[in-house]
Amino acid sequence: MTAKEEQKKFSLKKGFSFFWKSNLVLFIAIIFLYTNKSSWSEEGGSVLLVLALMWGVLILLLSIIDGIKSKSAESLKL
Repeated sequence: MTAKEEQKKFSLKKGFSFFWKSNLVLFIAIIFLYTNKSSWSEEGGSVLLVLALMWGVLILLLSIIDGIKSKSAESLKL
């Protein structure tokens, strides 16, 4: 086996880095939305919770995809 064949197909460090950075951005966005909570309707809190959970799942999927090393990325040395 050559050195390229021995490389891992998944980088946990790269995926986790994307995961915590994007969750930090999501947290800051939610904080900004909560600053105007007094003018929301009564259902606003549950809608924001669903929105945050959906974005959390999307971030998790994207971090898994980001951790996977593709052949094209290896050939471009990204």
